[in-house]
Amino acid sequence: MDDAVEGLFRATGLTGPPHVTDEPLVLRALAEHYDMHGRLTRLDTEKDSTFRFTGRRGAVDGVLLVKVSQPDEPAAVVACQVDVVGFVQRQDAGIRVQGMVPDAAGELLRPLLDDAGRPLGLLRVQEYIPGTLLADAAASPEQLREVGATLGRLDVALRGFQHEGEERALVWDLSRFPSLRALVELEADPERRELALRAFDGFDQHVAPRLGTARTQVIHGDFSPYNVIVEPGADPFVQGVIDFGDAIRTAVIFDPAVLLANHLHGALLHPWAAARELLAGYRRELPLSDVEVDMLIHATLARVALRALVANWRIARGTEREAYIRSHARHDWDRLERALRVGTGPAFDYLMHATP
Repeated sequence: MDDAVEGLFRATGLTGPPHVTDEPLVLRALAEHYDMHGRLTRLDTEKDSTFRFTGRRGAVDGVLLVKVSQPDEPAAVVACQVDVVGFVQRQDAGIRVQGMVPDAAGELLRPLLDDAGRPLGLLRVQEYIPGTLLADAAASPEQLREVGATLGRLDVALRGFQHEGEERALVWDLSRFPSLRALVELEADPERRELALRAFDGFDQHVAPRLGTARTQVIHGDFSPYNVIVEPGADPFVQGVIDFGDAIRTAVIFDPAVLLANHLHGALLHPWAAARELLAGYRRELPLSDVEVDMLIHATLARVALRALVANWRIARGTEREAYIRSHARHDWDRLERALRVGTGPAFDYLMHATP
């Protein structure tokens, strides 16, 4: 593994232990600067220390989200994650996001310091969106189209967003996928290695040469079933979009690639069945050319392979978050194998059969 790859993982925040912030310290800061009094429940997330707050803010009881960034994450990157939320609210109020809650001084971010004055990260408070994770819901085809349309609307809303923290080194940015081919060496199973290499080859041939002319903008970056809140019996089905922690300027098609990658089927149904509904909804809001759909298919396969390979890398290094990693990467090799068995040409025909 070369130094550049290691540096990319380090910049993404995946090389260190989980960021754990002392809860009494956070509660004290919340009371002092936000007039919030209650209890914290730690939530399992990839990088930040994240809590659900239950209690009172001022004279109002309720539930809020509290996050503390990693101490070494650049302030501009954290500010981008904050400012993009407000931008979406202004551009499309119909997309519910976790609005920012200012402190007593009107600030959306404030340094969290320990008793010795050392920085522990940047503290922020956001609205909490109740409901069910899309990952835990059985969505109908029409509901899947609504999910895809929500991402399409979100990408339309994000078109004009610019920020000094929008460009950064992130292992999940698929524009960097070709540089990660060495990760294949960590997979012991030769059949899986071959699947991964086919994903790299397809990306190199169909995506990488076109990135110079591809549409680019800031995207959500992780529109996965764990970041979409739904209510199965409600209309609308989609209740909110959460976690802009991977927001980055890159190719637009990489946003639906994340969504489709999480919905490839490893068994029973056609591997692209759910993806077809999602893409139909997305294209209803943000039309894609045939070339972009071709790129999207290969980017989707790249995302599946990348998640499986990154999981291998993290587990091989030893991590306290093995259960979390495995839960988010389970079945990826099966999904990749079935999708590649179908072939990308037939997948294109299948996806384009649905009318947006």
